[in-house]
Amino acid sequence: MMQTLLRERFHLVSHFEDRTMSAYALTAGNDRKRLHPAGEKERASGCPVGTMDDYARIVEKSLQRPVLNQTGISGVYRLRFIVMSNLNATSGGVAPPPPPPPPNVSGCPGWDRSEIPSAASSAVEAAREQMGLTLRQARDASVRLLVIDRIDRDATPN
Repeated sequence: MMQTLLRERFHLVSHFEDRTMSAYALTAGNDRKRLHPAGEKERASGCPVGTMDDYARIVEKSLQRPVLNQTGISGVYRLRFIVMSNLNATSGGVAPPPPPPPPNVSGCPGWDRSEIPSAASSAVEAAREQMGLTLRQARDASVRLLVIDRIDRDATPN
């Protein structure tokens, strides 16, 4: 829908292509006990649940690098990804802000505070400790990208 709007209003011309680049691969780890399937009520309640593709997108946003889901795991699970901030103190000596609080799961059916992990020091550690998955660098990964060939700066009026 968004691409249609951009094509109509901004004359977007684009295509998808596969490129070889540095990325991360998300694979199934040895600790499947950390994966908790999401119930029907959790899916409807807005709790942090999703597929492994959803989890890869969450990790991708944190790493700002493509993450490929190579877990081979299907289904919907409770998603946990809490990583400490990498912000450094400023030159004025002001301490960096504390890590964000864990998600509020008080309204999530079947979740309790003991299920919220503490913040991990890295994305690799978070995937391993919180979800039982392995995150590793893949130097020559084939990644599907949206390539913008042309787009107008000004929109066509309504």
